[in-house]
Amino acid sequence: MRPSNGTAPAADEPRGDDGYLGTGLRGSSIAAVLTVSVVVFLVWGGPLWSAAAGSSHVPRIAISYLLVIPLAAGMLALAGRPQRGHLVSAVALLWGAKLVITASLYSLLTLGAGTAYHPVTVSTTATARATAAPAGYAPAAQPGALATLSGVVLAHGEPIAGVVVFLEAPPPGLPLAPGREVRFTVGSEHGETLVASTRDRLLATNGGAALHTVRVSRDGQPTSNVPLQPGARAVEISASEPGTYAWSCTVHAGEVGGTIVVVDHPYATTSDASGRFALEGVPVGDREVAVARHGHAVRRRTAHVVGTAIEITIETEASE
Repeated sequence: MRPSNGTAPAADEPRGDDGYLGTGLRGSSIAAVLTVSVVVFLVWGGPLWSAAAGSSHVPRIAISYLLVIPLAAGMLALAGRPQRGHLVSAVALLWGAKLVITASLYSLLTLGAGTAYHPVTVSTTATARATAAPAGYAPAAQPGALATLSGVVLAHGEPIAGVVVFLEAPPPGLPLAPGREVRFTVGSEHGETLVASTRDRLLATNGGAALHTVRVSRDGQPTSNVPLQPGARAVEISASEPGTYAWSCTVHAGEVGGTIVVVDHPYATTSDASGRFALEGVPVGDREVAVARHGHAVRRRTAHVVGTAIEITIETEASE
């Protein structure tokens, strides 16, 4: 009914005893509770926008949601409507509105969240990858003198298996190999170092029964943050530019991650069980050789490639 003076009730005024949308509260009271809970979410344990990448935000999320309950109950008591039904309705409405607001703020302000990424364009078909011109490397129309660069990778004098050995910025040489699928598993007990080319499809799979979220970064800048459902099909990861990428699970901080070396040339391989490696068809001259091992800094040394073959030893723990 209209009031006797003929004026309509304000939009945020409660209608009868049900209040705004059955919550028993005025719209202004709902806005006040929502504002307080969002502010707590932003500043609890330190400002959200200055938190380190990979930080856990569970405490600020839990506290800000739980705080809605006593705040809503207090507002209902002040309004003289402390019924349980009103409290349930008010908390449900406030939690729904808060979810939308805080999720948007999280993606905008959190270091390493979606808006902080710098994704690159990834070809979506094998044909596009096979025909795309690589950046920085091109096969030689008429290769000159080539040689085999081989050797062994050591750590404290012991051979190391599973490390990636590759050339940095090689001159034109051998043609590029066709693209392939390179897979890695999130949730495994051991860290691994993989090598892939810019023509390959990099696929992540879930190796356990729990949800994983794989975070891939290059030079400290995130490039992918993808959820992996248990038992679901492999998910393609964006890593189409040359470089050394690190990956980890953001859900399980204690799990072992891995390293992926992406190259735009054919001169990359992985050491075998005896620590040995071989790079075929390397153009002669001084070549920069790099070794990538999970959990360690990339090691580099210069090799003077001459004749048809050269043998070198690389100590991964030596000072650069």
